[in-house]
Amino acid sequence: RRLTELHGGSVHAKSNFGEGSSFSIVLPWVAPQTERDPGSQIKPPSHTKPLLVYENNEDYSQADIMIVDDNEVNIQMISDYLSMQKYNIFTARNGWEFLETVSKIRPQIILMDIQMPGLDGLTLISRLRNHPDSRIANTPVIAMTALAMPGDREKCLAAGATEYVCKPVKLKELVNIITNFYSPSI
Repeated sequence: RRLTELHGGSVHAKSNFGEGSSFSIVLPWVAPQTERDPGSQIKPPSHTKPLLVYENNEDYSQADIMIVDDNEVNIQMISDYLSMQKYNIFTARNGWEFLETVSKIRPQIILMDIQMPGLDGLTLISRLRNHPDSRIANTPVIAMTALAMPGDREKCLAAGATEYVCKPVKLKELVNIITNFYSPSI
């Protein structure tokens, strides 16, 4: 529901006991202009709200953020939202991909899933902190995890994470945390 509303849409539910439930998602949409008639556009139905567009009129560029997560839905949701906030998004879908690309991308902030198959986030953070390039080794890492047991936060911070966020991630809260670690120069 929240993701649908972020895109200017709405969700409707209908349920009948013993028969089941149906859910409808309505998203605004405007067809792209066609080549043969560049002035024409198909208008969305009148009952939809216009798509919300974030406009950043500031004169600076936002941080390069690398999302490291094996869950495609998480990657898409977070990258869509952060892109609307004008951040530059890079992704790695596993630990090996992260290790191959972090030196090339040199992100200002890393959002790291902790529970990934193969190389988990705690191992990756530890390897990052031992990177020979001090700029990369000191990159702020926000651990994103469903781990919410007592001591999990401390375990992530002890491994070298700069901050800890529980999933499901609250996107506005995530942006506030990112802002604490990255202030663009004007």
